[in-house]
Amino acid sequence: METKTKFITLLSLTFFLTLTSCQKKQTQQEPVRQQMVSQSVLNGVRLADGMPLSIKLSTRWEIADSKHFEKQFGSTGRYDTLVLTPKQLELANQVSNRFEHVDSVFTTQRQAFILQLKQHLLNKLGEEGVEVNDVIVSKIEFPASYTNVKERLALQEQELKSIRKQSVIDLENAEAQKKKAIAQGVVNVEQAQIDARLEKIQAEMEQSRRASMLAKAETDKQVAERRAQAEARRQVLLAEADARQRELYADVEVERSRKLNNVEVKKQEELAQVELKKEEQNNELAYQHNVKMASLCEQRPAYASYLINKQMAEKVQIAVLPNDKNATVFSGLLNQEMTFAK
Repeated sequence: METKTKFITLLSLTFFLTLTSCQKKQTQQEPVRQQMVSQSVLNGVRLADGMPLSIKLSTRWEIADSKHFEKQFGSTGRYDTLVLTPKQLELANQVSNRFEHVDSVFTTQRQAFILQLKQHLLNKLGEEGVEVNDVIVSKIEFPASYTNVKERLALQEQELKSIRKQSVIDLENAEAQKKKAIAQGVVNVEQAQIDARLEKIQAEMEQSRRASMLAKAETDKQVAERRAQAEARRQVLLAEADARQRELYADVEVERSRKLNNVEVKKQEELAQVELKKEEQNNELAYQHNVKMASLCEQRPAYASYLINKQMAEKVQIAVLPNDKNATVFSGLLNQEMTFAK
């Protein structure tokens, strides 16, 4: 009886010690930290060239020691106003002084500026009893005067590109007009030569006519012969002039036809390339389909036999149905094959 009493006493003591230890552990657990998110706008962050920036930040921080925090700062709003925002501005200016020119931050080094600013704030922004978990640089605003100048420069660059393009077009048109003028000049020269020859012929005819009028003693036969000779000579010269003119126009037409043929040949080559690419895609689809069908036939011999019987039955017009239990599977595959064939 005494041994039993000692055992119960020992068991009760053990339970009491265990309960006391658990309560002590619960008392010693760290309190849940309070997460805070502060948003701030830093105005007047100046780069090395003096250009001011406006930076919008979102900072996620937590109170590691609430008693120390309340004793030192009083409240989260007071900490935001008196410590967090001024310190953010100070640290941001330290980073911005490393960048010498606003153009680099506006273009090529903007991402580097954001990364350095974020890393510097994460490393230096915390206080005793306050831990900074993350800093987000949500927006960087440049001065309106600077952005307006950049927009005008961009518009001027676009206009300059348009002017250069139009200049190229005008130059090509001028070259075409020059070639046309040269061809027309050749035609005009030939026409002038023909007209000069015709005038000369007419002058000779007039001289012959006057000579014939003065030479009344000549017989009508001699006058007719001279006139016939003059007319024949005139017809020959006219024929030569007309042939020369036709040759010039023919050269121009041949050149035009050659250019049109070159354009048509290039168009046919492009169409042939498109058709070839389309045929290659169809061949690739057909190859993939054949690979799938071969794999299916290897996995299901019954379906392979069905396809062979189907092809043989098509020649003698006999309907063949699969005797496998998975008839619905074969029906779906046949529908897929018919769809591909279409």
